[in-house]
Amino acid sequence: MTESRRSARDITADVVVVGVSLFVVLLAALDAHASGLAIDARFISAVVISVLGCLALLWRRTWPVHIAVGLIPVALITDFAGMATLFAVFAVAARRSLRATAWITSGHLAVVVTYYLRAEILQEEQIAYIVFSVIVTLLVAGWGRWVRNRRRHLAELREQARHTTELAASEAERVRSLERERIAREMHDSLAHRISMVGLHAGALEVRPDASPEEVTKAAAIIRTSARQALDDLREILGVLRDNGDDTQRPQPEIAELTRLVDDSRSAGHQVHYDERIGNSDTVPETLGRTVYRVVQEGLTNARKHAPRETVTVTLERDGDDIHVHIYNPLPAGPAPCAAPGTRQGLIGMDERVGLAGGTVRRGIRRGASGDAEFHLEVWIPWRQ
Repeated sequence: MTESRRSARDITADVVVVGVSLFVVLLAALDAHASGLAIDARFISAVVISVLGCLALLWRRTWPVHIAVGLIPVALITDFAGMATLFAVFAVAARRSLRATAWITSGHLAVVVTYYLRAEILQEEQIAYIVFSVIVTLLVAGWGRWVRNRRRHLAELREQARHTTELAASEAERVRSLERERIAREMHDSLAHRISMVGLHAGALEVRPDASPEEVTKAAAIIRTSARQALDDLREILGVLRDNGDDTQRPQPEIAELTRLVDDSRSAGHQVHYDERIGNSDTVPETLGRTVYRVVQEGLTNARKHAPRETVTVTLERDGDDIHVHIYNPLPAGPAPCAAPGTRQGLIGMDERVGLAGGTVRRGIRRGASGDAEFHLEVWIPWRQ
């Protein structure tokens, strides 16, 4: 941390550290003078050097090793800066590697031992001073290492919390995106159904210019209703795909609504034979019912696009632990008059939907009982409560 970026807490700590160190220098100098040490050039030099060493602690965060090394010769000359030396050792232990801490601590201990062995004091006092200095220095170094480890642990916890928050936000956005995509797929199926109804009736009017006014009026009403419903579906799709997190959706269809879906196709002029052998539709799980509804809807839409004049048969039955949906229709003798180019998004979406439900899809052209070519769509979905 540079000096320009020091916080108020750091500045306060600097003032306290330097102030305490200077105060100890003052006490040590007064004690030495009271013990008979003359105020000569050597005394003044020791005080000045100690004061400079204390002031150097202001940069202990930026250059802790340099400050600690610079205080080694000071400790060889005088013990006035003993507190400043301890602060320097603490700074190295709290901010640098264990190796650097070991070297600095060992260096200062060697200097302290050398200083007191050279001091003109009693041997008992030498031993006492040395033991005390070694214990205090080791305690300060250990304290610094504990502070360093605690800071690193707190930093790791903050990083983990930040990472967890980012993951949670990313997961929430992913879920919202998947939900928007799912809703859009639901509405795409409904929209395709509406558009195919419009195309079917428009094609019928095109190939029957002699239709009665009543038939034209009925077809126009169905076209108008289907177009309006398709526009509503399109608005919902656009609203869902916006990145505003608005996942508001209309109630999803259930298997009980298949009868209405078939009736809509019949009212549009499409011949549909519907055979439902499940019985009580209330026993069908909601998710399974919605998937079955979308499969039948896509099957009718596909048949209406490519074989609007042919009869489509829809069979729904319980097959062991699965529900079996079978939709088939004869292939048209010629091109469908109102067939529109498809993107296959409906079939792809249906495959994904069935796959997510744990089911399987089988479709293709087969020979029917009459020997004519027929398009068959079969789906098996596990019956899960």
